[in-house]
Amino acid sequence: MHASGPLRPVAAGLAVFLLLAAPAGATFETNWMPATGNWSTPGQWDAGEPAYDPDDPDTWANAVIENGGTVTVDEAGEVCYNLGIGWRGGSGTLELTDGNLTVADTSIVGSWGTATFVQSGGTHTCDAVRLGWSVGSHGEYELSDGQLNTNFIELGIWEAEFTQSGGACTTTGGLRINERGTWALSGNAELDAGFIESYGQIVQTGGACSVDGDVTLRGAFGAPDPVARYDLSGTSSLTAENLNVASGGAAVFTQAGGTVTVRNTLTLSTNYDGTYELSAGTLDAAGAYLGGGGVNNDTTFTHTGGTFDVEWFLYLGHFSRAQYTLSGTGALSAWAELLTYATMDHSAGTNTMDQYLSLGAYGPPAVYNLSGTGEVEAAWMTVGASGHGTMNQTGGTCTIDQHITVGTSGGADGLYHLSGTGQLTVTDLELLGIGSGSATFRQTGGTATVRGEFLVASDGQHPARLQLDAGTLEVGHLHVGGDTSMADVGEVDWNGGTLNAEAITVGQPIPWEPDGASTGRFRLAARADSGGLVKVLATKTLAVDTHHSYLDLADNALIVDYDPGATPLDDVEAWVASGWNSGAWDGTGIICDGDTGTWALGVADNADPDFPTRADLEGVPVDETSVLVRYTFYGNANLDDRVDAADLSKLLGHFGEVAADPTDVMPWYLGNFNYDDRVDAADLSKLLGNFGSIETGGTGEAPAGLGGMALAPEPATLALLALGAGAMLARRRRS
Repeated sequence: MHASGPLRPVAAGLAVFLLLAAPAGATFETNWMPATGNWSTPGQWDAGEPAYDPDDPDTWANAVIENGGTVTVDEAGEVCYNLGIGWRGGSGTLELTDGNLTVADTSIVGSWGTATFVQSGGTHTCDAVRLGWSVGSHGEYELSDGQLNTNFIELGIWEAEFTQSGGACTTTGGLRINERGTWALSGNAELDAGFIESYGQIVQTGGACSVDGDVTLRGAFGAPDPVARYDLSGTSSLTAENLNVASGGAAVFTQAGGTVTVRNTLTLSTNYDGTYELSAGTLDAAGAYLGGGGVNNDTTFTHTGGTFDVEWFLYLGHFSRAQYTLSGTGALSAWAELLTYATMDHSAGTNTMDQYLSLGAYGPPAVYNLSGTGEVEAAWMTVGASGHGTMNQTGGTCTIDQHITVGTSGGADGLYHLSGTGQLTVTDLELLGIGSGSATFRQTGGTATVRGEFLVASDGQHPARLQLDAGTLEVGHLHVGGDTSMADVGEVDWNGGTLNAEAITVGQPIPWEPDGASTGRFRLAARADSGGLVKVLATKTLAVDTHHSYLDLADNALIVDYDPGATPLDDVEAWVASGWNSGAWDGTGIICDGDTGTWALGVADNADPDFPTRADLEGVPVDETSVLVRYTFYGNANLDDRVDAADLSKLLGHFGEVAADPTDVMPWYLGNFNYDDRVDAADLSKLLGNFGSIETGGTGEAPAGLGGMALAPEPATLALLALGAGAMLARRRRS
């Protein structure tokens, strides 16, 4: 006889009464009489020894033990139709030590009274086992050896404990543990079940539990402890098709050792709050939904040790709030992890994905906090896939083999914040920000290494943004502004820390858009806004599009360390000339905090014989194949810290020279200080306006304070200079 759900006490008692007290057909009741004795000893039962012949209904006896006595079974062939121990408020004990006891229908241990079934050997076969079946009852089953074969087991409508320290229990239909029931599995015990549904407590310190179907922990309100629990430790093993924690009520699964294998899906919080605590052992699942139920439910996974391996997808916060804490020696691995409406706090241990980690897969926000010694490894990663995603890395290491994409679809918001001692290593990094979404990478500490391209480009309402405030950023190719649309906009703000880029592209023409290009804005914070230090932007390759883009050096410096024979001097001079914009310094190209008469950007090729080769620029070593750009005085031709006779001599030596191509810019270091095609009186005027000025402050390692002291030349000196310039007014063309 089988119940479709856990019967409430009154209904349960009525069911048992109908079962034993009102026989169907010729079924009759026989009661045990002495205090102790053997089942088969003549004269022990008031209606004769129980019997059962399926072909003869007249033999169908219900065996009842409720006089406080103890019955021993140690022979083969003991049978009855139903077994009732502790019936009608009485008590009783049955001890099965050998042989076999076959119950055609149900073995009830504790119906209205107190009952114990002790099995240390032999075989107990029945259709169903029920423990603690009605109000006020108490049923115990102790299995230490032997075999229990049944179709269905149910315990715990009232007080019930099933203790299995050995032997084998097979319940092909399933096992249901109600609110007041406890199942303890230990030693070398074996439990095989069609399914397990528990509102109560399961404690497994050893043995093997194998379930053909699902293990479901439900919990129920109104019980002494409304939270269903499964505590697994030691050398235990649990195998099931699906493991559902908090499906219909609050539930907790703790694992302090052993092995849990879920052939299909682990689900936490289908309808109520669910918790999994993994401190040791191994948890394997084909898939996992942590937070698979209503939006008001809370899912908690605390992982301080042991291994959790998901063969395919791990969904965290799939439909309800979820919190995953990874620390200690915990090791988490999955094919892919998707976080939505979830927080991952990862301070130690490892998290490894064969494919990808997605933060903000859709809708509600997802946050990953990586700190301490935590380690993250994945093939690729998205931050803000279709929803809101944030990666906060204050420590630990994050290694991504392929790429990180921040803000990957319309309306998605993504933020990667690197600080503290965090270390990020990735091949390519993309800040997209599409539609109404946003994409930001902010670094306030730590080290980020982007081996390939760092693309900062949004075609949405908000520019994609890279902000470097502290730490070290190493980049293969920093691409500000995209290459697919005129709508692509990217911004970089370098306020502090160290930036090293092999190549830099700021804005880029779009081949299929006539006269169109993306927009890149690359800004270096002024020295006064970054602790008084000079920032030197060093790269091997530089491209600045002059349609809509600019590189703002403020009062800092630039080095382009080119390959021999491939000087970009003409390009750099053209970009500076475009940014100069008649002294307003607000054009496209390369701009600064200059003005019309005092401050500007000096440009030189360190390999040009007309330029005195420098060993460093603002304290950064340079070789001969370098184009140097320095924020300095108009008139400072040799890019030192002053405007003096050496600069004047250089200008006078090239006075009147004109570029062979009128579209070219005469070099700054030959005396052209207004970025046109010649060295003339306008350049001399700028030099004379700053003659004698000396920069105060030092290199990038010292406070800036670039206020200069202008020493006006004597009138006689001016006259001589004017005469010298007049003598050279004959125009000379520079080839």
